[in-house]
Amino acid sequence: YYFSALINLIHKGKNPLDEDLRQKINSWYKENQFSESHNTFYTDFSTQLDFDPIITARHYFYEKNYLKAATTIENQYSSKEKFLQFLSSLSYIEIKDLGDSFVYGSSDKIRYSEYFATAALSLPEPNKAFYSLFSAGRLHEKVYPNSSRNLDYYRTAIYLAEEDSFDRALW
Repeated sequence: YYFSALINLIHKGKNPLDEDLRQKINSWYKENQFSESHNTFYTDFSTQLDFDPIITARHYFYEKNYLKAATTIENQYSSKEKFLQFLSSLSYIEIKDLGDSFVYGSSDKIRYSEYFATAALSLPEPNKAFYSLFSAGRLHEKVYPNSSRNLDYYRTAIYLAEEDSFDRALW
């Protein structure tokens, strides 16, 4: 209902985004795997709405533009402190997508491997810490395929894996 009302108002040239509706849209993205519906909504309204950088990055990731996905976040959160604070605000689904974006698109995999690993130490939810450590291992592995550090990241991550992530952790 909210999205069809939003579409009608935007097509009439009005900006109806009160805080409640903006929060519903952000929650829809934050709590769900990025789908064709998310992508269509983003594509249709990216010129009218100001999407959060993580939504923009997930859009690029969905379209397999990994470099642009990673660069969107790297440019917005360039310092370690900003990046760690940003990661702590994400859902585990967003961390998973972001990690995958960085594995395929980041030009500085070692630096971001360290950032993801450091963030995992302060993330209170096991599934967020798991995806952060798992991403750290995958990023580090892209540069140093046979490093024992990769194995350390993966071994630690496996202990944090919830049931639905356990198979991925074994991989």
